[in-house]
Amino acid sequence: MRERIESIQNIGQGRNLIIVASGPSVRDINFEGLDNTYDALYVNRPYSPLGHIAKYWAVNDQPIVNQHLRHMQKFPGQMICGASSFVRGRDIIKIKVLAGAGFSLDLVRGFHLGRSTTLSSLQAAFWMDYDHIYIVGLDMTTAEYHDKSDNPNVSPTARIERFKNEATYWRRATEILIEQNLIHKVTMVTNCNPFPFVQEYEIENNLKDPAWRSH
Repeated sequence: MRERIESIQNIGQGRNLIIVASGPSVRDINFEGLDNTYDALYVNRPYSPLGHIAKYWAVNDQPIVNQHLRHMQKFPGQMICGASSFVRGRDIIKIKVLAGAGFSLDLVRGFHLGRSTTLSSLQAAFWMDYDHIYIVGLDMTTAEYHDKSDNPNVSPTARIERFKNEATYWRRATEILIEQNLIHKVTMVTNCNPFPFVQEYEIENNLKDPAWRSH
């Protein structure tokens, strides 16, 4: 597996990556204007408007795999999975999960989940060394999400408690990115994330006309 992990190291140099999280703002984002330097990474589920540039699909939970298995088996790009998940019938890159809060720049060593597949995907994006990384839909609110198939029985109260937990991991990861002088490589495309850590990033909140640009 080390060879497979090393095969994607630095593969994003000279390119930009859009990490597609599942927040409700994704439905409102205008993706027009993307040039041919953009790739996309799905978090947990496919997002058809970006299917033509989707190169990666990240998933860490086996129930999510089971929900989308047929789509994952047909996905032409690369699957990136945490150690506890697998996709029957296709090759995957499996990453060791590191304990506790943190942010890994070495996928051979592993990545931190932080209760957030978007956070582990960001670590993968840095391993691939994309010039700039846009995270769309990291809203962390109780509003309706664009795919109800995930956690359909989670109440708004339980959801916000889960997001508070995730935010503690995001805060530590953000501190590390600041310490490493890497925070400038990430833009959050959202207009509703309520947690203070998000303010440390460049924020694009004009969803109808976001400034897709090379940095």
